[in-house]
Amino acid sequence: VIISAIVIGWGEMAKPAHRFIAFDKRNGQPVWFTGTRPLPYDTTYSGPVLTTFNGQAAMVFASGDGGVHAFQPRTGQSIWKYNVSSRGINTTPLVVDGRVYCGHGEENLDDTKMGAVFCLDGTLDGDITSSGEVWRVKEMIVGRSTPLMIDDRLYVIDDRAKLHILNPQTGEEVALERLGTAQRSSPLYADGKIYTATADKRWYTLKPTEDGVEVLHK
Repeated sequence: VIISAIVIGWGEMAKPAHRFIAFDKRNGQPVWFTGTRPLPYDTTYSGPVLTTFNGQAAMVFASGDGGVHAFQPRTGQSIWKYNVSSRGINTTPLVVDGRVYCGHGEENLDDTKMGAVFCLDGTLDGDITSSGEVWRVKEMIVGRSTPLMIDDRLYVIDDRAKLHILNPQTGEEVALERLGTAQRSSPLYADGKIYTATADKRWYTLKPTEDGVEVLHK
């Protein structure tokens, strides 16, 4: 059982950090206790994703320190880290075929542009801030909603409830659908349709098409 928070402890853990603690599910005893760098910018609401890279189990998560990380879930050892945002990242990553797709809504570390959607090579290790970035589209503020991958297209809803349909290989935009004025939740794909609710009380059922999406219900 693995839980996380911005944790302040004592000794080596006296400084706050986005930390994870793993417990033996049979008796509640701690197994490992580790985290990202000290003094993170924020707490975070990103959910961890369990996957494998090159046969190695990995827990991928966006962190309060403005990065995306992969840890070994059985040991807590770091596999890789990718630093991108000047504040904490709240979007839950999407992992497909060894690649990690995610977004953030804050200032980028390498310039003053706000927000980005990015793709990482999750099969690497170490600090992959430079080496692991496949592509990044800046000024697309995706701070809350998790992307979807459907039939080799990436569906991303930004914080203004605009649905961007991207080429997952390049990040190039294929189509755009305006859904509302604010987005906080993540969409669901089931039965060949996308279900999503915006923060301005609009509910949509969408069907992916060759040119974008068809609005089946609003």
